[in-house]
Amino acid sequence: MKTIKNNSGNSPYKVHWAIFVPVTGPVVTKKDKKTLSGHSYVTKAKAMKYYAKHFATKEEALEFIQNFNGKLENKYQVRLLTDKQFGMTKITVGELPSFPFTKQQANEIYYL
Repeated sequence: MKTIKNNSGNSPYKVHWAIFVPVTGPVVTKKDKKTLSGHSYVTKAKAMKYYAKHFATKEEALEFIQNFNGKLENKYQVRLLTDKQFGMTKITVGELPSFPFTKQQANEIYYL
């Protein structure tokens, strides 16, 4: 019998978010949201200046970034932060929040 893992025991310092910020365009396009999310449908919402994707661990986030082979309309800068840091961020629709990256996180930049 296969057991289902419950992530509720994960520390907010181990769960990570990948923040995708467009380098070549002003906002994340709907097509890119679909490609990054892996879903075929994205809800109608105001265009955002970033896209956030949740991962159970930093390793899963890095694996997604390194193995990503989808076609995107824009180029993206990607940074990782913990669930705790994401929860401390004041998010306003239509604006790029000031995420509380550590010095090391601010220097760890990936590109898609």
